[in-house]
Amino acid sequence: MAYKPVISGGPGIEDGTIVLADLAFSLQSLIGGGTPIGGAMDFEGFTLPPLWLWEDGAAVDRTTYSDLLDAITITQTGTLNATINITGLTSTKSIRVGCPVEGTNIPSGATVASIVSTTAVTISTPATGSGNTPITFLPHGGGDGSTTFNTPDARGRTSVGMDDLGGNGVAGVLDAAQVGIGRELGQQNVALTPAQAPLRSHSHSGTTGSDNIDHGHSGSTGTVSADHGHSGTTGDINQNHQHYPSGFNGFVNAGLASGRLAGSSHWMGQATSSLTSTVTGGHTHNFGTGGINTNHVHGFSTGGRSAFHQHAFTTGTPSVAEANGAAHENMQPSRLVNRIIYAGA
Repeated sequence: MAYKPVISGGPGIEDGTIVLADLAFSLQSLIGGGTPIGGAMDFEGFTLPPLWLWEDGAAVDRTTYSDLLDAITITQTGTLNATINITGLTSTKSIRVGCPVEGTNIPSGATVASIVSTTAVTISTPATGSGNTPITFLPHGGGDGSTTFNTPDARGRTSVGMDDLGGNGVAGVLDAAQVGIGRELGQQNVALTPAQAPLRSHSHSGTTGSDNIDHGHSGSTGTVSADHGHSGTTGDINQNHQHYPSGFNGFVNAGLASGRLAGSSHWMGQATSSLTSTVTGGHTHNFGTGGINTNHVHGFSTGGRSAFHQHAFTTGTPSVAEANGAAHENMQPSRLVNRIIYAGA
């Protein structure tokens, strides 16, 4: 005798054989261990359990896994106007740039180009018509666009909670460019740019080596061939002194002894004139050298330096950060596992 109890939400059980896909959605979840369709978990095994799929980004059949397709895609009514704009959406908080978009009058292969606001996006290819229509966003991939779709791809990735998870405000941890279900963030190795490297602000100081040997410096001026002379003044003299007239100097130059001149009533210094008056004020004497018209140079020498001394120096402080561009590991300590998602079929 056939046993045909009626189960709410499904066609029933016939001849004692339970077909899981025929049971109500709530019972499917209970039989699946309380996991809702689209629920995912770490899996330490190696053989895929019934009703589960690998989270490997594989394309699976839309008909066979229709419940999973509904669970992991976003469908909202939007307004098309035969342009790249879609407006009037309920919310864009879970939609990411690059997400495939499907719907009436939306060309095959179209993706989200930008998030305009909380209710509007642009798409990569203009719509072919206008009006209100259901719009489906496939965060994990649209498969071939008609018969298949893609499961989430957890290969080599850890999970990060949405910044506005559950719609309970924005945590402010991720910026606006890093939102949307299925978006991939981070990388295993990172090479810092100069703008990202810490500023190495520092200076250097020190002294040169000791120099205590008495030394001087010598050299010469450049060669001058033009006829020229040199003029100047003697140093300022303020010691009391006198000047002898030229006649008297002649006697002196002749080697005459001091005193009265022989056979004369004149004393030395009175031959032609008397002594000049005593000069007590500071004064100078002008002089000029003769002209020189042959090539010649003038030598010079600095004074000796015999004191022990050193020279201090200080370098400037760099104002631009430096980075050598070498990549370094950026991965958190991790343990690799398999990941599976409950498909319910």
